[in-house]
Amino acid sequence: MLKSKKKVMIVEDDWFIADDTKRRVENLGYTVSGIEPSGEEAIKAVENDPPDLILMDIILKGEIDGVQAAQKINTNHNIPIIYVTAFADENLMERVRTTGPYGYITKPFKESELHTAIEIAFYKQEMEAKLLQDQKLKAIGILAGGIAHDFNNILYPVMGFAEILKEEISSDSPLQEYIDEILIGTERASELVKQILTISQHTHNESKPLRIQSILEEVLKLSRSILPASIQIKQDISADCGMIMADPTQIHQMIMNLTTNAFHAMETDGGALSFSLRQIDLSTECNFNLNLSPGPYICLTVSDTGVGINSDTKEKIFDPYFSTKEKHKGTGLGLSVVDGIVKTYNGKIVCRSKLKKGTTFDIYLPRIVSDVVDSSDESKMP
Repeated sequence: MLKSKKKVMIVEDDWFIADDTKRRVENLGYTVSGIEPSGEEAIKAVENDPPDLILMDIILKGEIDGVQAAQKINTNHNIPIIYVTAFADENLMERVRTTGPYGYITKPFKESELHTAIEIAFYKQEMEAKLLQDQKLKAIGILAGGIAHDFNNILYPVMGFAEILKEEISSDSPLQEYIDEILIGTERASELVKQILTISQHTHNESKPLRIQSILEEVLKLSRSILPASIQIKQDISADCGMIMADPTQIHQMIMNLTTNAFHAMETDGGALSFSLRQIDLSTECNFNLNLSPGPYICLTVSDTGVGINSDTKEKIFDPYFSTKEKHKGTGLGLSVVDGIVKTYNGKIVCRSKLKKGTTFDIYLPRIVSDVVDSSDESKMP
């Protein structure tokens, strides 16, 4: 599948220059989304169909010039703007600088100059987005560390009192089973706290050969006990699926976050929650839309028949600071955590969704190819 061409809007009131610029832009392999003769019309066009980049003439017909149009566009959109003009004095350049342009090119210009300006603008935008993401993740790490320490203070009394109850209650009491589940839950929570602290301290996790089947079995057992009867649970888990190199607590956290996300999508009307696990081999031919190194992988799929995700929201679901959840439905960090875990193991997560039809997450993780099987882990297989 070929990558879609970048869309470029041309804002130019001289039709001959605009048409010539359009020809050059298309020669360079970009798509021209439109030619707008004034700042006012450019603003309207951006609202209707935002381009990937704008070539903005400064001196325009109409009530506002290119700089004023850029200021209004920048209020609601993060679109690289390259100014194109034949005239500029110091005062005009000072106004231009206040809009944070991604480039500046003077008329007349060569096609190579235009190409360089556009590519630099896209590269600058990419680097700024990466820097912003790094800053977000750093802030999340600092926040995570504080939350983890506070959560530990809540967790230890729960664990301690559960252990006391286990000793005080008769060994043949049916309550022992519930206490054991509390202790298992607190142990898992304790491991999650360690993972949060690992993220905040930027240390490495200890990975080991792992079969996901055993973790899926645990998640399925927990899901059946807590999910309402209106949500049906389905599974298609291959017992022969190979191992991955990963931290079991992180994989448990990843699957639980996807399960919670699916539950919230079906909470009102119910539906079906499905888990599947299979192993695949990715070649260069069948890997064009995943951008993963060719080789053996496992594919974990978690899907629901809930409300679905619209296209605009789907582009932001892995952003740490984006959430559609109500205040009492959690932090909204679940999918960003899942994305982070998958990337840690050089994997890929793919989201497919249709409104009112449901959402599917496919997770690809590198599979270990070895004749040696961890017998202690194999005993946990379903």
